[in-house]
Amino acid sequence: MIDMKEIVFATSLTDRTLSFFVKQVELQGFRLKCHTAPVEEIFLKQARELAFDVAEFSLSSYIIMKSRGYSSLTAIPVFPSRSFRHSNIYVRADSSLESFSDLVEKRFGFPEYQMTAAVWVRALLREEGGISNDQIKWFTYRDERIPIKAPVTRGSAPDVFSGLLTNEVDAVFSARRPPAEIFSLDGKGGKIRRLLKDPWGAEKNYFLKTKIFPIMHVITIKSELLNKAPNLAKELFDLFCEAKKQAISNVLETAYLSSILPWSVKEAEETIALMGDDYWPYGLKKNAHTIKKFMEYMQKDGLIDSPLSLDELFHASTLDT
Repeated sequence: MIDMKEIVFATSLTDRTLSFFVKQVELQGFRLKCHTAPVEEIFLKQARELAFDVAEFSLSSYIIMKSRGYSSLTAIPVFPSRSFRHSNIYVRADSSLESFSDLVEKRFGFPEYQMTAAVWVRALLREEGGISNDQIKWFTYRDERIPIKAPVTRGSAPDVFSGLLTNEVDAVFSARRPPAEIFSLDGKGGKIRRLLKDPWGAEKNYFLKTKIFPIMHVITIKSELLNKAPNLAKELFDLFCEAKKQAISNVLETAYLSSILPWSVKEAEETIALMGDDYWPYGLKKNAHTIKKFMEYMQKDGLIDSPLSLDELFHASTLDT
């Protein structure tokens, strides 16, 4: 091991990563310098500049890079962001659209075509809406972080919500919540609304049917660093597992609420009842099916020619996790 080498770690600040920032978990032999920023900024800097030693990164962009022979980053099977995406599709408040199948032959906007969530959403439209990719006209509203060829029109509006409100598109996906001036904090009023009347129920039904909790982001490490310190990958994996364990323990604590939500304990208990104790799994044994299915979706979207093997994506020391 390198003696106390400083490692720059870039990630979103969440309950899954908080332990790193407050030093409840620490890496032996290294000094971990934690940096947080909007994930879009982290992704762009890591993809174009290799700016961080360890970084949260888009799963789809990582797979695209590896499919092209890019070897400067290596992932470990830690997934700091996961999300069901039925609830992130929006239409105008006066729209007649109410289901995935209603979107056939409509105009649909994404921030980027390659973003991980967009891959999951297109799969939802195919599998739950019965709509093939060529039955929707796709629009995007920012540059792709990695150059790709995609069947899209670049929107003239500055962002997806502007495109929706000016009628450039009929529906949009956004991982980020719409601004309060167009979508109320209680989710029930404004200039736009969610496409589905009960997206939360749809997301729970999706999990019960597929057993998939969609992965969004993965942890990547500079391969050059791993060549010098090959034990680092598994050591970091173990630390992330401990940080996640602490996060789950905190959300279940009743002496104090770790979240600002008054019924967060109830939500946590209901989640465990539905999804099991390890509802946010790390490692490959519990995630292989989800990752392989995701690569099938990427292939259908034309983002990769064929799925990669797990040992092409993840460090050798983590393949048995």
